[in-house]
Amino acid sequence: MPKDIIVERKIRSDIKRLFYSLLVILFLPALVFSEDKGSAQVDAIVKTGYSWNGDLLPDYPEGKPEITILRIKIPSGAVLPMHMHPVINAGYMLKGRLKVITEDGKGIELRAGDGIVEVVNRWHYGVNEGDQDAEIVVFYAGQAGKPITISKTISEADDYVDVTTLDDSFILDIRYATADNFTGRVIYPTAKCYLRQEVAHRLVNVQRYLKGQGLRLVLFDCYRPLSVQKRFWEIMPDERYVADPKKGSRHNRGAAVDVSLADMKGNYLEMPSKFDDFSEKAHRDYMGASKTAIKNRQVLEDAMVKFGFEPFPTEWWHFDASGWQRYPISDVPIK
Repeated sequence: MPKDIIVERKIRSDIKRLFYSLLVILFLPALVFSEDKGSAQVDAIVKTGYSWNGDLLPDYPEGKPEITILRIKIPSGAVLPMHMHPVINAGYMLKGRLKVITEDGKGIELRAGDGIVEVVNRWHYGVNEGDQDAEIVVFYAGQAGKPITISKTISEADDYVDVTTLDDSFILDIRYATADNFTGRVIYPTAKCYLRQEVAHRLVNVQRYLKGQGLRLVLFDCYRPLSVQKRFWEIMPDERYVADPKKGSRHNRGAAVDVSLADMKGNYLEMPSKFDDFSEKAHRDYMGASKTAIKNRQVLEDAMVKFGFEPFPTEWWHFDASGWQRYPISDVPIK
């Protein structure tokens, strides 16, 4: 048998032995030595040839093996970006909760003490919907010089989601699907709120948080096609209120929302101005409104900021998702 084939088989065998040794080491929740024999108690957490979604695991990579072990902390409310792993990897939850979701919508929820064999070569992301930080130890059976994680470059149409499919308790008041807006015309053919998946999950977390206070989000506008932005600019060419379409709006990226508050019965809370009020009353530092309106404005801002949204200075209703810069501008029609 040729020498190079013998060496290759030995390397692949070494990877397998190292991988299963790490499974034994990392996936033991406890090693309890008995007083009489000093033997170890071993509890098997994971032993499988499949990832959590049922995919058959691929063969181990050729080349020089490289094992990577990461301890990852995910803050409460955080949404991890869409990514994939080209190598076999597995994890053990140390603390909190974590939901893992594939691009096609399949998901699994992990809690402290759970093990997971992750999907390989499949786009997915994570969401911490719990009220505390989550921690997970993940190890990767990789190859020296090769990446263990690849982040997705998001294209225009494949990452949008209707937020009401994630949570149907939002109050939809999409103003540009009616004539009740600053243009006085119906702009959108339907009243729907589309956002990038990560942004949508952040908004769901805000909604759940507010419901604990007896409140709900009112959605005025979400994703906005660039062609609509051009129409708005023709009417109101003032960057304090409408983004220049040459630069693009955060709305055009599916990474901004216009929102307000209502109680659980659907009654709108008082705010310092009406939506699309292009005056100083809409500014966040305007203090000429009633104490109730100023308080409600602050409650809304605090909740949105808590889950990764940035307030726009001249519009109390407008919030940008942090990290909006990495999303491309879109002109996909709303249907």
